[in-house]
Amino acid sequence: MRGDLVVPPMTPSSQPLSDRIASVVDNLAQVFDKIVPLRVAAGQFVNHPALTERGMTAKNQLRQATFEAFAPEFAALDEPAREELADAIGAALSLEAWIVLRRRDGLSFERATAVWRRTLTALLAYRFDAAAAE
Repeated sequence: MRGDLVVPPMTPSSQPLSDRIASVVDNLAQVFDKIVPLRVAAGQFVNHPALTERGMTAKNQLRQATFEAFAPEFAALDEPAREELADAIGAALSLEAWIVLRRRDGLSFERATAVWRRTLTALLAYRFDAAAAE
């Protein structure tokens, strides 16, 4: 099944911010919607070393893709603020967050992606540089 999951290419960082946000959200949502049934079924193996390692690899890939897709926004921040923003995006757009929206809260695909677009827009608009200085 893993071979069936194709991650669409990210929108280049030269595109308008709204296009990049939509691309990141839509790409993750499509992939995560295919993964959720597998993840729920594998729940009993949640602490298995192979699944833990796979989860960390996916988290690191998402983090790197975030830095690439939003390079102009990250470039304006100091190092602590960049790390904080990357952590916030990683938590907000995680597989676990998608499971909450789709399974626990019962949101449609369209509604869940709208929630993620709003969340990502708010995170990127937040003045992390000012918050990191406090």
